[in-house]
Amino acid sequence: MAYLRAAENTIHKAFARSIPPDVRLIFGYGSGIFKQLGHGDENANMLDYVVVVDDPVAWHEQNLALNRRHYSFLKYGGAKFLAEVQCGFGAAVYFNSLVPFEDRLVKYGVIATADLRKDLRNWTTLYISGRLHKPVLVVEDALDINQQDCLRSNLQAAVQTSLLLLPDAFTDEDLFLTIAGLSYTGDFRMKFGEDRNKVRNIVIPHMERFHDLYRPVLEKLQEVDCSANNRTFWQDGSPAARFTLLSDLPLNVRDKIVRNNLKGNRNKDISVILDGVAHGADVGKSVSTACHDIVSYSSRWQSAKGIFTAGLIKSVKYGSAKVRKMIKSLR
Repeated sequence: MAYLRAAENTIHKAFARSIPPDVRLIFGYGSGIFKQLGHGDENANMLDYVVVVDDPVAWHEQNLALNRRHYSFLKYGGAKFLAEVQCGFGAAVYFNSLVPFEDRLVKYGVIATADLRKDLRNWTTLYISGRLHKPVLVVEDALDINQQDCLRSNLQAAVQTSLLLLPDAFTDEDLFLTIAGLSYTGDFRMKFGEDRNKVRNIVIPHMERFHDLYRPVLEKLQEVDCSANNRTFWQDGSPAARFTLLSDLPLNVRDKIVRNNLKGNRNKDISVILDGVAHGADVGKSVSTACHDIVSYSSRWQSAKGIFTAGLIKSVKYGSAKVRKMIKSLR
């Protein structure tokens, strides 16, 4: 994969050594890792990581022994309880926030390998899969071949979904802004608590990283042609091409499109419904609504869960910082 790899003797590797080693993947993301427009020096921002583990109960048990102070009052329920909170609500991620580490603050989320695999393949929540639509910093990687395939299918799905939202001719900036925005559509924090320019701030400084990440996908897609400099793209906008794209969407997106178009449709055959959507004028709206519904549900429950996993004081501090960024972006 074309994700950036962390060098040895960095704070990222030091963080990996500070938590239990039985992990499949650790990656960093966000303004503390990659410079974003309007955020100043990334070294002043919190470091965000996702930690992927096979056995959440065993991992939390080890982490409680090593880093008990990282947890909120929920730690008193024990490792099994923490794993139940992690897997049972929101986006199946358990976040420890505002953790002091060296001279920085860290937030890290723990997700089970099985839950990550489902999200990458089916977009069950579009939460971690959405973060992996953007460039990330891989700190540790012990994924097997099937899990690597899931990462690739997630990137391919991001392109195919975006094509349904784009006109027949578009630029690389249009494409990457659309891809990066998929996991934010429907996120209530974009209305209250996030920088209104967040998607653009992520994409514009890192256009070449997006090119590196998506070039292998774009080169294999027969539906897309590009200019010699890979800056302008053309796609087949026919109903037949759109039907193919709709049929290849992640399962959760496709199912929501079908359900949203069942009303008044006597024929319940999935192919017939998707063909009707492909021939309609609102195919982009159908896709956008499906993604909106997925993100809206998972982000609301994940944010509610975060109040408990972070604790009230940390939640107030974290939320206040987000609101300040939002106000700054409105000026």
